[in-house]
Amino acid sequence: MVTYERAVEAAIAGHADQFRAHTGEPFIVHPLRVAARLTWPMFEEDDAYDARVAAVLHDSIDAGHARLDETTLHFGRHVLTLTERQAAFLDAVTRREGESDALFFARVLAVRGARWIVIADCEENLADLPTPHPQRAAYEAAIKVLSGHIER
Repeated sequence: MVTYERAVEAAIAGHADQFRAHTGEPFIVHPLRVAARLTWPMFEEDDAYDARVAAVLHDSIDAGHARLDETTLHFGRHVLTLTERQAAFLDAVTRREGESDALFFARVLAVRGARWIVIADCEENLADLPTPHPQRAAYEAAIKVLSGHIER
């Protein structure tokens, strides 16, 4: 199992030379803020911990810095063995190249609780974007679609 602390260490190392486009802040502040937005009432039992691990690592794969092989995340010099739940969250919230919104949302909604990670990610991205900005509408639409879903 990857601890939250280990995930943070890997994310700090993996995003060391990256900066947020609109704020100039070190990139690592983004995944840490996404994880901080996740609260226990959003999840069943122990899922909040695993969701926070996935949130810290959520930009590693789609940024091309990491590869997920089932439950093993190869992230630079770090090799992290995730729990099945951590891997499920991370896989669900990682957008595929060229993937439509509909397919992405369907995969996110198929993993109970994963929508909260994407909603937190969109909220953090919106907080960093200037107003107006062409990407704002896409983040707002994603929040609306995912917030309206009732998990069973």
